[in-house]
Amino acid sequence: MRRIVLVCEVLHPPLDEGVRILAAEIASALARRCDVTLLGSIDSEVRGVPVRGVLTDRYFIGRSLARAIAEARPEAILYIPWTSLTPRTFFRVAILKRRARGAPVGVLAVQPRGSGAIARLAARWGRPDRIFVFGPEVQRQVAAIGLTGERLEGGVDLDRFRPRGEESLADLRRATGLPVSPYIVLHVGHLKASRGVLALKAVQALEGVQAVLACSTSTAAESETRRILQHAGVRVLDWHLPNIQEIYRAADCYLFPVTSSVDAIELPLSVLEAMACNLPIVTTKFGGLPALLEGPHEGVVFLSSEEEIPRVLISLRRDRPRPRLRERVSPLTWEAMAGKILASLAEAAGRPAAREEEAR
Repeated sequence: MRRIVLVCEVLHPPLDEGVRILAAEIASALARRCDVTLLGSIDSEVRGVPVRGVLTDRYFIGRSLARAIAEARPEAILYIPWTSLTPRTFFRVAILKRRARGAPVGVLAVQPRGSGAIARLAARWGRPDRIFVFGPEVQRQVAAIGLTGERLEGGVDLDRFRPRGEESLADLRRATGLPVSPYIVLHVGHLKASRGVLALKAVQALEGVQAVLACSTSTAAESETRRILQHAGVRVLDWHLPNIQEIYRAADCYLFPVTSSVDAIELPLSVLEAMACNLPIVTTKFGGLPALLEGPHEGVVFLSSEEEIPRVLISLRRDRPRPRLRERVSPLTWEAMAGKILASLAEAAGRPAAREEEAR
């Protein structure tokens, strides 16, 4: 497949939140394989590839979008909706299919939404040619509205996110502005109470432990939640961190306390990044994480309740496990994901994957 259009409402910096990161990384990986036209809500640039800000209305009916797609002459369109599979998403798919002139339209959904009568009706009218899903709940939603989803896992940049090497931990922490001596427990994500981040108060109360919350800046932060955490002593990093990989490498453990399905994508990228750095993982049984971490893994603890967190962290701090979780995520690169998406869209367009490989 030589030409593809990628459409996403939030395809612009700051790239520090799940859907934005995912869209940007897939766009970059696709651009290394074929000609990609990126269409977003504002003019921007992602990994050196220009983004045309042609999404000027909520329903994709504007002339600027139609003109951009016609000029690109795509062999396929990939839509990564900010809101996953809502009725409006299917309406937009219907418009994209009209603009595509026979080229297949694929949708990548990362969070479960409703599957009621309106969603089922909208899905019949705006049926995508391919639906790529990021977790079990999204897959169940797709099935409930009478469609089929292709499961994707990933992705992660293994060159950027890697385990700590021979460098001094003290020097690494000084360089990132973190305290040198405590046992550092990290969470990366939105500064929202609904994400369970107030659990970091109990983490901070542990002797010899420093809780760190690295916040996304692309979503609104809750000032009261920030005040509570900072008052408890939690280190809140609420500015854009272009070198977030160094924060992971400076940490001792990664905590993922999220339970709400609308507060993270079903396969949280931050957990994959922590795994690539071989950090111990303490997590809820969220989305696709139980399947990803199926089987015994040293340094992985699934929580049954928030109250377990202090006890689990005391045990991890004492035992200092040395996980080898990077091996589990090593096949889950952005390149691998882009390859699967292209192969599926090529099949939908009537070009088997084998012929795609020959064409490249």
